[in-house]
Amino acid sequence: MAGILLGILNAIVRPVLKTVTLPVIILTLGIFILVLDALLLWVVDYIFDFVVIQDIWALIWATIVVWVVNIFISKTTKIIL
Repeated sequence: MAGILLGILNAIVRPVLKTVTLPVIILTLGIFILVLDALLLWVVDYIFDFVVIQDIWALIWATIVVWVVNIFISKTTKIIL
């Protein structure tokens, strides 16, 4: 269930957030996208009680994993389409 919500957030909310924060993303050379991914993970953690992110380091590592997976998926969908 949490994966479905994270997928929906990545598909619908993430593009809107990227558009709104585009100047900050440009100023930080894309690193701010990691902050957006962390925010989306925190939202999933906040909504579901069974998803527990213990501390900031767990959030950072989970964010990096989600970021790498998002990059891989976006590159492969561009090749397929």
